[in-house]
Amino acid sequence: MKKILLSIVLASLLSCSSKKNNKTSAILTKTITFISLKDNKFEKKLDTLKDASFKIGLHPENKGFEFIARKEIPKTETNKNFDVAFFYLVDEKGNNLKFKSNTDFKNFMDKNGYQLIDQKSSIYHMDYTFEKK
Repeated sequence: MKKILLSIVLASLLSCSSKKNNKTSAILTKTITFISLKDNKFEKKLDTLKDASFKIGLHPENKGFEFIARKEIPKTETNKNFDVAFFYLVDEKGNNLKFKSNTDFKNFMDKNGYQLIDQKSSIYHMDYTFEKK
């Protein structure tokens, strides 16, 4: 009787955990806009990724052992007057997400509902274009 009960509990746990793995979560973003580099004035905004398609780069950090996903926002993409602005993928606390490799990053995006459309290699980083599945 104990074996039957144990197998039922185990089967239900496995069923619940597989359902959790299939569910995509929201990708969190942080935008830092430097209004004035001279005066060190900036705005920071946390949000969720809502774009159906977007471009982002994977840049080395900590002497190349980890990578962060970010892009510089061109002044043409917004009506604001600013010196420079950056867009990052972050965790719940607003810390930059860190990836161990390009594959790690692409797997993260795939798991969160985005498919890779294009990738281009630059001297110090990789540029990617993703589209919502």
